[in-house]
Amino acid sequence: MNSRKEEIDHYWKLRDAFYGSEGIQLYNRILSSQLSYYTFEMNYIELHQFIELHYKLRSERKLGDFYNRKPLHDYLAELTRLLHNFLASAKSLVDHTRNFIRNSYGNRGELVAEYDKEVKLRLSNNPVCKFTQELRVFFTHISMPFVSSVIGASNATGRDLYTLKLNIDKMGKSERWSAKAREYIQNSGPDIDLETYVDEYYQVIHQFYEWLGDRNEIWGKEALEKALRIQDEILKYGKHEP
Repeated sequence: MNSRKEEIDHYWKLRDAFYGSEGIQLYNRILSSQLSYYTFEMNYIELHQFIELHYKLRSERKLGDFYNRKPLHDYLAELTRLLHNFLASAKSLVDHTRNFIRNSYGNRGELVAEYDKEVKLRLSNNPVCKFTQELRVFFTHISMPFVSSVIGASNATGRDLYTLKLNIDKMGKSERWSAKAREYIQNSGPDIDLETYVDEYYQVIHQFYEWLGDRNEIWGKEALEKALRIQDEILKYGKHEP
């Protein structure tokens, strides 16, 4: 550089190029997407822990009895709230991810096609995903589903002594469910074990987002590396930052 002014001008041009680069835009969108997944995961953890608490409270006879139903009713009310949050965050995650793909890779048809193929393979045709989608619709547009605390048969042991069941029959006509959702219900029975269902759905989503995270590293590699090269140039002139 011929002068300090030219160096400073170059520094600010580099900053503009860095913050306006495709790599930084992608990085910020990835962070936003990760926040959506974090929200979903934390809702799962809170729900899962509260479900596990049911066995402990039942075993210690802290959920009342036939003459005092309030402790159980309070527990089920909080459980329903947590289930609502879990399902709502799952829908948000789906929508946010779809927007992330469109905004980040919409001009790269082969990547969008790869993503769509994986969604269809892992999610769209998965019975537990279709059931979850339609359970959320019931939750948000029709009524709160009925969850019951069930005492196992006389020969039950371990966690089977006390379980939480999602009663499908009490949610109305079977015609409400799509073929894939009915497939999940038929395989699970009319009283779906809540813990089994929640864990199964979470694992499907977790595995999909592990795949997506790996693909993001590949799909965004060139743009992110270009941004890092600009950052390296900025560091050479950092002393000029006001």
